[in-house]
Amino acid sequence: MYCVHTYIELELTLALAAIPARAMFGLEIEPQFNEPYLTTSLQDFWGRRWNLMVTSILRPTVYYPIRRISTR
Repeated sequence: MYCVHTYIELELTLALAAIPARAMFGLEIEPQFNEPYLTTSLQDFWGRRWNLMVTSILRPTVYYPIRRISTR
């Protein structure tokens, strides 16, 4: 039950934060979740459905530069 509460609370908070961002700056905030309740495995949950914003930030700023350095 705690997981459901956390998901609903985060989803509601981010939806409410998106309203002023859209109104004041014309920004569309990326979705934070992709229906995590439909997950079929832990990898699917963590890698593709939960915390999408962090993934989209860390991939170009951390993962790609380290990968580029390590393949030289």
